[in-house]
Amino acid sequence: GEFASIRENHPETDFLLYREAGTGLEIALNSAIPPLDNLQGRKAIFSALAPWDAIDTVWNGLGFVSQGMPVVDPYWLLPKEDLQSYLASPSNARALLAAASPNHSPSFTLTIADYGDTYLEYGRHLGNQLEAVGFQVSLNIVNPTDYPQEVWYGGNYQAFIGLIAPITTPSMYLFSVLHSQGTWNTHAYSDPTLDSLIEEQAITLDPALRRSLVLKIQRHIMDKAVRFMPMTRVSTWVWWPKVKGFHPNLTSSEYFHLARLRVEP
Repeated sequence: GEFASIRENHPETDFLLYREAGTGLEIALNSAIPPLDNLQGRKAIFSALAPWDAIDTVWNGLGFVSQGMPVVDPYWLLPKEDLQSYLASPSNARALLAAASPNHSPSFTLTIADYGDTYLEYGRHLGNQLEAVGFQVSLNIVNPTDYPQEVWYGGNYQAFIGLIAPITTPSMYLFSVLHSQGTWNTHAYSDPTLDSLIEEQAITLDPALRRSLVLKIQRHIMDKAVRFMPMTRVSTWVWWPKVKGFHPNLTSSEYFHLARLRVEP
């Protein structure tokens, strides 16, 4: 709302919308705890979620969907068409749910980090999408002070939606979050094939091959319905015409571009 107001009242200002891969809100499913230990059930959850609709209705369109990892180049991100094959299909969700739990509606708890009313609204919005296909979802609201210890480190959740941990590089994310031996692998999913892909991408010197491996890893995580970012951050920047030399590069939390700013009289 603030951004729209500035643009309306001060059309002379310059502005930028910057897609920050690896920042925003993620969903993770604990694959070690029933009913989320069932792959078809996890896939049903992913299929039930329509994150693009929620971005428009809750976040004023200032977000995008991604698998979740930080990247060094936008071409490392899965295309929207790929992501759509795993998400936003209620009919597929119902079919998967019927196969996974033919005699009852599975129930689980969705932990939501309370970073404000918008975050809670968003969590409830996604919870409603899950209930619409047949899941029984109870919400566990966690104080932001307790959230890092409970979720990032402790893994005390069945499913959670909240801010991603402060990870800025691809390998840091891949080895600490997705690798089976990762310190922050609280979703409990492991696969030798995935570990091998993660280790191979870290040592290849061919940029094209590394991109290909990273895309394979993202498809693997989506196919196994482990975790993704339904709302990846789009940061908004506005500056007066007298501000010059502002060419931000926010990859890996870079900020040296601020040193090149100047103001003309």
